[in-house]
Amino acid sequence: MCSTLAGQWAVWAEVIAFGEKSGLDPRLLSEYLEFPIAESLYGNDFSGGGHLVLHYKDLGYALDLAHRSGASLPLMGQIREIFKAVKVNGEPNWVQTAIITYWRQLNGRS
Repeated sequence: MCSTLAGQWAVWAEVIAFGEKSGLDPRLLSEYLEFPIAESLYGNDFSGGGHLVLHYKDLGYALDLAHRSGASLPLMGQIREIFKAVKVNGEPNWVQTAIITYWRQLNGRS
């Protein structure tokens, strides 16, 4: 499910930004946490792979279905807001790895 993958990208981005802000090597931190973080998240090239706007769209569909069924999905809602922030402040053709920009901005790094 796309929402699971979107959540995974969000968690990975948070771990990398935490490592960068804390002065830790993010690769060592991901190894310690046993997170198989995609290598493309460590860089700044957001031009290849699955498009970020598709995750945003699919998360919206899932949240709409949850709303209609009465299910509560607070984490998915938060993840969609994160993808929305990156979508609004990024480039239209950015891919899911661009989610790292959200945490870098939150931590004072552009």
